[in-house]
Amino acid sequence: MFNDLIYRLKSLFRRGAAESELDEELAFHLEHETEKLIRSGLAPHEARRRARLAVGGPAQIKEDVRDEWIWRWCRDLAQDARYAVRALRQSPTFTAVAVLSLALGIGANTAIFSILNAVIMKPLPVSDPAELAHLYRNGDDSYTNAIWEQVRAHQDVFSSAFAYSASDFDLADGGERRPAKGVYVSGDYFRTLGVPAATGRVLTVNDDRRGGAPVAVLSYGFWQRVYGGDPHLAGRTIRLNGHPFEIVGVTPRSFFGMDIGNTFDVIVPLASEALLDAERPSLDERSSWWLTIIGRLKPGVSFAQASARLAALSPAIYRAAMDEQLPQEFQESFLKNKLDLKPAAGMSYLRDQYGGSLTVLMGIAGLVLLIACVNIANLLLARAGARGREIAIRLAVGAGRGRLIRQLLTESVVLSLAGAACGALLARWAGPAVVALIAMQGQSLFLDLSPDLRVLGFTAGAAILTGILFGLAPAVKATRSATSESLKQTARSLTERHGKLSLGRLLVVTQVALSLLLLVGAGLFVGTLRNLSHQQMGFRTEGILLVNPDLRTTHDSPDRQVLVADDLLTRMRAIPGVEAATRAAVTPISGGSWQWDIEVDKAGGGRKGVHAFFNLVSPGYFETLRTPLLRGRDFSASDTHVGPHVAIINETAARQLFPGLDPIGKIYHDATFEKDRKEFTVEVVGVATDAKYQNLRDAAPATVYLPMTQNPQPMPMAGTYELRFAGSPSAIVGAVKEAVRATDPRISLEFHFLSAQIAAALMQERLVAILAAFFGLLALILASAGLYGVVAYGASRRRNEMAIRLALGSSRAGVLQLMLRDLAMLVTFGVPLGLGASWACARFIRSMLYGVTPSDPLTLAAASGVLVLVAAIAGYLPAHRAARLDPVVTLREE
Repeated sequence: MFNDLIYRLKSLFRRGAAESELDEELAFHLEHETEKLIRSGLAPHEARRRARLAVGGPAQIKEDVRDEWIWRWCRDLAQDARYAVRALRQSPTFTAVAVLSLALGIGANTAIFSILNAVIMKPLPVSDPAELAHLYRNGDDSYTNAIWEQVRAHQDVFSSAFAYSASDFDLADGGERRPAKGVYVSGDYFRTLGVPAATGRVLTVNDDRRGGAPVAVLSYGFWQRVYGGDPHLAGRTIRLNGHPFEIVGVTPRSFFGMDIGNTFDVIVPLASEALLDAERPSLDERSSWWLTIIGRLKPGVSFAQASARLAALSPAIYRAAMDEQLPQEFQESFLKNKLDLKPAAGMSYLRDQYGGSLTVLMGIAGLVLLIACVNIANLLLARAGARGREIAIRLAVGAGRGRLIRQLLTESVVLSLAGAACGALLARWAGPAVVALIAMQGQSLFLDLSPDLRVLGFTAGAAILTGILFGLAPAVKATRSATSESLKQTARSLTERHGKLSLGRLLVVTQVALSLLLLVGAGLFVGTLRNLSHQQMGFRTEGILLVNPDLRTTHDSPDRQVLVADDLLTRMRAIPGVEAATRAAVTPISGGSWQWDIEVDKAGGGRKGVHAFFNLVSPGYFETLRTPLLRGRDFSASDTHVGPHVAIINETAARQLFPGLDPIGKIYHDATFEKDRKEFTVEVVGVATDAKYQNLRDAAPATVYLPMTQNPQPMPMAGTYELRFAGSPSAIVGAVKEAVRATDPRISLEFHFLSAQIAAALMQERLVAILAAFFGLLALILASAGLYGVVAYGASRRRNEMAIRLALGSSRAGVLQLMLRDLAMLVTFGVPLGLGASWACARFIRSMLYGVTPSDPLTLAAASGVLVLVAAIAGYLPAHRAARLDPVVTLREE
């Protein structure tokens, strides 16, 4: 078998040598047979004659052998392809419609697949990424610096390891922030990843030392964008959070870091965190979980072996890294942690947040492509009817049925390859457009969408499979007709027999069902977005400016920063156009949260624990955000850190803490803020309406609001200022800048709008709704084109019948009704099938819906109604034209 394959390949690439060997082999067999006959007593000329008869005709033998050669198959394929191109050029309208349909279907699938590939499948741009291991514990992957130092000192399964943490740096020296995406990395970061410098050098262990010279490495994109690709960049200075750092190098263009979906601008040593956040460095906080740990396995060490070894080292590591000031119960819980490993395929919130959505969108795009295939299969059936006489003649003169099927399939594949080529160009635009929809407000998203072998293979595979899918059935059907019957009929009469379009009708029913399935899905996702956007959130979203001042750039003491934060609030309230202003530790739907357990006394003795979400706010918070206070009072200036602890709770917290009671004046027990963990009591002074806290899907949790002045640990940062304003947003932003500059020009600022923050929280739902609606519209267009084509094709086949009916006295309305009867039957069968398919697929999208169920009657009715209306319009146009034909002219033409 292997020798046979070698021979075939040789015939493909060395055809001349193969022909010579074939001639020599034939001559050898002829001579051998001739000599054998001469030895038997025959005369030489008679022996040669009989040898030729025994061996056979050389020309026929050569043809039989050549049929086994690959080059012959390739030649036939090339001939089929050339013929297919000529045939398709003779039908430009059909070709254009088919290529456009396929381009949309294959392009949509390629675009979504390229994003899935970048998020899930593409390896990290580092050396030997399969050797990298990612440490995690109980499903979490964050560690303290103390744990990292213990792992680095005692592990023996990694050839090298590093810790890193993403951060944001400010390039400005006051005024509006110039944010830069930063990463803190330990000294072996680049050595472990095997990433060299594009220019200059990368960081080493010597750079990651406390008190060392602050140095930085820039990303290739940041180098090009900010410094114009200056080749003499090394040695220049960049200011981060007001501190100078020497630039020592630039990373390669392909390197984006360890977090898929994010890139970076500046990388600095881990030790420099003590400089950039000198007031409360996380390096020294044993309760600050902020680092991710990655290691490269030693040669010969498997993941299972490394995991077992780290599990054995865990007790000693956690005991040495534990914060001795933790309460006893926290210490016991801390020591139960265990180190484990998993492959470091790249960390990304995109995989968790968008993996399911992208998979659903991939399925939707696949259905669109399937609808396009059904549509083209119908067109090919109609085209085969018109070519019936041609196919019959080719069968009659000796062409094999398999050969004709291959020819027709080649036409289909050529058509699909043309559609795939156009679709690939479309995907180059559509992919970045989808990424732009995914990107969060004010935050760029980096995904490497450059095509690789997986994307190219997917596109080529989709093209070939779709070509076979929509071409096989029409090809088989076209070559099944009896030759004698086909030659007796005209092209028109060939397809007029009863049942000849049964396959076409089945395809149309399938197309209607699939289109309805996509329309229902689009309606459900659009309804989800509408419900989330227009729900009662418990606060005002429009006309709220969020201001984030960074007081760390002033390098003032914490006490001084508290005074500056209060002064800023006073100045902002005095700005013309500002109706109300406040500040808070957490803004609604920002993604951040403070949460812990509190306790209340039970009537029969003992206590009941309640898990609550918290926020630190200043007086006027509820009035600024228009969150109604249902009872009690707001915070006031008298609620100071030396006064009684007070709190305002929401309705949910009131029901959980004090069911059936008036919560005003009631107390709960807390110990969260006290450094010595001594218990204290908090009095409830007000009840606010329920408001969304962390995300828009969850109901408002039990929420406790505390006065900013009663935080016993002064916040190094001022929190977020919320300003309700009227007038021009740009004018308010400018006035805020002036007010802050008057207080301290070293303070840097960052501005957002609450409405934009809400929109960012809905980015995933908006992405799915927009793309599902687009694909649903595309499916509707394809379905209407298919229905239009079926009715128009039927009308053209039945012109004689319609003319005779009209000549015999039938009304045009009756003819119109007759033409639409088949269409109504197809839609009647297709709609229930589509509704059933929607019900069957409901489990795949149920978790993505909000405020609507997969069987929502309004959505099902609306989708069905739209499809029926479009089908009626698509069928009415050609039917109306057929009903208006002139019977005399038509019968005379026949």
